[in-house]
Amino acid sequence: MARPRIEANARRSRQFGIRLTPAEARLVEAAAARAGRPPVAFIRAAALAAAGTATRHGEPARTEATAIRRELRRIGANLNQALRLAHAGRNTDLSAAVNAVRDAVARRLA
Repeated sequence: MARPRIEANARRSRQFGIRLTPAEARLVEAAAARAGRPPVAFIRAAALAAAGTATRHGEPARTEATAIRRELRRIGANLNQALRLAHAGRNTDLSAAVNAVRDAVARRLA
């Protein structure tokens, strides 16, 4: 099956040439490797992030940030509920709640 056609306004048809010193190139290549992306994709993402329109796998960065905030809000609400129960004298395992929060945040940052 053929690849679907990309609309003209969505095609990456513009090119920009940049020059880096060998030291700058090594820094970019190392950061791209840590991010698991090719250097060109890493540079594109960094440039778009600086412009305020970064994308990740085609999804606007704002949408991703909104999802992260929503998830953190849910986690915070659950933690507040556990703390309320603990303050009311109920037997709750706060360490499990704290560990769940830490794990969820670590997953989102990975």
